[in-house]
Amino acid sequence: MAHTMPLRLASLLLPLPIAACAAPDGGYPSLQIRAAERFDPAAGQAEPLPPAPIPPELLAQVARLKAEAAAADAAFQRLLPAATAAAQAARGAAVASDRWADAQVAIAGLDMQRSETASALADLEILYAARALALETRDEIDDARQAVASIVAGQDATLVRLKGIIE
Repeated sequence: MAHTMPLRLASLLLPLPIAACAAPDGGYPSLQIRAAERFDPAAGQAEPLPPAPIPPELLAQVARLKAEAAAADAAFQRLLPAATAAAQAARGAAVASDRWADAQVAIAGLDMQRSETASALADLEILYAARALALETRDEIDDARQAVASIVAGQDATLVRLKGIIE
């Protein structure tokens, strides 16, 4: 009788590892041959064929995301002089003073634009990961991803610098 409880528990937990094999949409992963796994034995080709190029609609999405990041960075750069002046004016000011609050608001505006840039980067990361998992070409996505990541890193450094002025 003492052994029946662990057996019941084990029988309830047994399906869990099998359920972990399901795809996120509730189905099962495709067993179709991916582009990198294709080859032409008739041509005597021993190596897989090169992965398919990125479809034009995906390239358009990458270009759109890169443009969104550039627009957010342009807005960041437009707000930067006023935020820098506000932070310098707040140097040494008491917390909750008008100068300190003005600097906080100005920096928050920059932070909002930084989040727009980071959102575009996150979308590029998702596209890159999906192509990588499918063993498909992703060079153009990687180029855009690295360019946007560089913009985000620059914005982060600027925000750290400005926040350091008013602390």
